[in-house]
Amino acid sequence: MRFHQPYVCDLTTLHLKKCIARPRTLGRLIEHLPRLTTLEYDYICTFSEAPLDCDRLRSALLPLRHTLKHLAVRFRLYDFYGYEPGDPLCKGSLGPLRAFDALISLDTPLAILYGHAEKVNDPPLTEMLPPCLQKLTILDEIWGDNEFIWDELQFYRVLRAFFTGEKVMECYSPDGERFSPPSYLLEEGGEPGWKEATPQLSEFVLDKDWAAYSESVFLSAVEQEAGRPLKLDVERQGIRYSCLYHHRDP
Repeated sequence: MRFHQPYVCDLTTLHLKKCIARPRTLGRLIEHLPRLTTLEYDYICTFSEAPLDCDRLRSALLPLRHTLKHLAVRFRLYDFYGYEPGDPLCKGSLGPLRAFDALISLDTPLAILYGHAEKVNDPPLTEMLPPCLQKLTILDEIWGDNEFIWDELQFYRVLRAFFTGEKVMECYSPDGERFSPPSYLLEEGGEPGWKEATPQLSEFVLDKDWAAYSESVFLSAVEQEAGRPLKLDVERQGIRYSCLYHHRDP
């Protein structure tokens, strides 16, 4: 790859919209961008070009770990031809990002931050986020895919542990049978993780791109059971909470 060095080296902001460049190529570009502070990497590909290599993506970003302030990573397939349930869409993980000590805003799905579903004992969100984070935006991309554990239940458990220190527990009948529909309650689990891991956090955004037309109502059902919406608990701690919905055809 060839670049006009005097111009490229001074670049501080880069938005790669609907980008087909793989992480390896992105890494070559970043080598010429020592002053980059804002990066949006909106990667799209066909299923035949998947999986997205999140480990390589993190390696590509490492040269910016002390200077990058704003990072957005998104991923979409635009052609599912040949896809079978369980086929890998990502491999590896973008996190942990604790070494990125200049990063103050992060925008990404948990399925990219954490990675594959087989990692059922992943570390808590406190170990995955940069220490100086001020704004966290979590997208619901790749939700519901059989590849990932990031369905709404796992998603809600991670957020509750991070923001309130609570555990989301499923209720069973005296005979040990699951209720239908499922029933949940909140159990005290400790101090909110964000206070020590990301003490500067001031804003959380839940970007429900796909869930806008989903039939699932898990989040509202759990919050009904608990009697305390997550939004209320987050805002009580001085963190601004927003939930975005995108109205479009599936």
